[in-house]
Amino acid sequence: QVIINFRAFLPDGTKFDDTWARGTPFRFSARIGQVMMGWDLAVVQMSLGERARVHVPSVFAMGHLASGPVPADSDIDFEIQLEQVIRIDPSCMIDNCPPPPPAGPVPGPNAR
Repeated sequence: QVIINFRAFLPDGTKFDDTWARGTPFRFSARIGQVMMGWDLAVVQMSLGERARVHVPSVFAMGHLASGPVPADSDIDFEIQLEQVIRIDPSCMIDNCPPPPPAGPVPGPNAR
């Protein structure tokens, strides 16, 4: 699992999401299809603490689907910072591993 902060931009430069502004990083399990393929491909190449600008072509983003402010067939540009890598216990075999938590915002210290 990884925890990232990011800003997301449409091709015209319009920012449509920003975890830094919300104060809520985003957690997901990499390489299992929990998020868009462009994130999976980018994040696994990043070093802890690295900040990168990532251009995600539509085929590796939302594809033909529209979602919120993102039109169908849109490329998306991101600024991503890899905040944390949560290692999985190597003794965990595929058949007896607990399921990963759902992708989404990381609860803050005051969350209940």
